[in-house]
Amino acid sequence: MLFLDGDAIPHRLWIHDHIKSAKQGTVLCGRRVCLGPKISETINSNLILSGELEKLTGTVLYSALHKDTKRYLIGIRLPKLIARYLHPTERR
Repeated sequence: MLFLDGDAIPHRLWIHDHIKSAKQGTVLCGRRVCLGPKISETINSNLILSGELEKLTGTVLYSALHKDTKRYLIGIRLPKLIARYLHPTERR
């Protein structure tokens, strides 16, 4: 089972990543960026479908640099090997 809040915008590979990482007896938890009120006003389905919110540079970075969006860096999707290197301790 996958659970997602109604106000969350998952990365296009969110389901793929969770299925790939699933193991019997484990629960996976994701990370989230807290989009600020200014950028949130601009979000619509076209912006989401364009992939703009998933880019390292662009709209979300601009929002973070202007102190609207919080936790920008933890929202960067990394290859699994790099993510495991940066976060070696398995959380339970």
